[in-house]
Amino acid sequence: MKDGVACGAAWDLATVARTGRWRLSPLSELESAELSSRLSDRSAGTVVRWSRVDRLQQTPGGSRAVGVARLEERLRRHLGMTYHRFLDGLDADGTAIPRTSISINGRAIAGWNPLLPFVDRPELVQFGEVRMAHGIRVEYAVLPPEVQMHAEERDQATLEGRRLTDMQGFYVYRGNRLVCFANWLGLPGYGSGRWNKDSSTQLARIAVDLTNADDEEWSLDVRKSRVTPPERVRPALIEIGAEARARSRSRIFGRSGSARNEGPDPRSESLWTMEQGRLQINREHPLVSSIVGSTDGIPKAVLVAVRSLLRQLESSPALVAFVSEQGARDGGANPPPPEVLDDADFGEALDLARFLLRSGRSLASVLAIASEDPRYGNNPDLLERLRARLETR
Repeated sequence: MKDGVACGAAWDLATVARTGRWRLSPLSELESAELSSRLSDRSAGTVVRWSRVDRLQQTPGGSRAVGVARLEERLRRHLGMTYHRFLDGLDADGTAIPRTSISINGRAIAGWNPLLPFVDRPELVQFGEVRMAHGIRVEYAVLPPEVQMHAEERDQATLEGRRLTDMQGFYVYRGNRLVCFANWLGLPGYGSGRWNKDSSTQLARIAVDLTNADDEEWSLDVRKSRVTPPERVRPALIEIGAEARARSRSRIFGRSGSARNEGPDPRSESLWTMEQGRLQINREHPLVSSIVGSTDGIPKAVLVAVRSLLRQLESSPALVAFVSEQGARDGGANPPPPEVLDDADFGEALDLARFLLRSGRSLASVLAIASEDPRYGNNPDLLERLRARLETR
């Protein structure tokens, strides 16, 4: 609709299949009249209509109407994200821009900002400093861990049918329209290993703003759906991306940072904490403290076993190697090797070993279990000390 006059055209897939050519057919007089009626209350606008959609799969135990409803909801979320700045009437830096309205079947679509998805509690999101990289505006946000989100906020943090892990990465805008989302863009570079979408970095989202003049340099295709950052910008994006990914791990593992707005301290609810480059189980977590901090009704032997199990998990070679690999991948320092147990730790381990012996385990199997802990396996003298104490029990 323009200046009160409706015009339009359509693709018919049956005609395309028959002729092998994508030919636009003008709307009939009846269709033009219907379109004019739909847009009679405005001087300009666009209507997209699907008809004869015969490829929607039947929903198991449901109907085609259910499938259409689900498809509509996915489309609403996708359009709400792609055009959220126009729908909200706000530029990247919060400056007002002309507001646009989009609706599906008469229902208006709300904007959905991937960097700030929480309407009621925006203070949960940590923001990094806005930076300019060769004229390109870049800003990152780190969402809160899932344990801090309400059920509806977990839904707000993702698109329909996607997980939080799927939504991490760069969000590239061109002229305020989102053209590429949830993609690490092949960084940090060729030959050094590309960033992957893993659970430890799932909270990191980075907005990159391009202009129309950047299309060729960023290899933006005609569909405006894929981008490749130029070499001159890659180092800056790697630096910002590594910082955002590190912040994500810090929030998940319970270590605080220096963000623009910190939000609630996650230590009390995060199961893991990061201390001096090493992952540790948070003893203040409600599930952990309800057991290891309890003095009511739990046998001492069980408490000793649980405490030892937590230490075994923290010092397991697989976990230490994982943290080391993640730190090296993003340019961080490798975590220090597990320390030798102090006297208190040794006493706790001795209690556990005696409990296992009373439970019917052989001395050899108890020592084999102890040697799986790097603090014993890498220290034969300490293992021999444990053997000597157990043989004189």
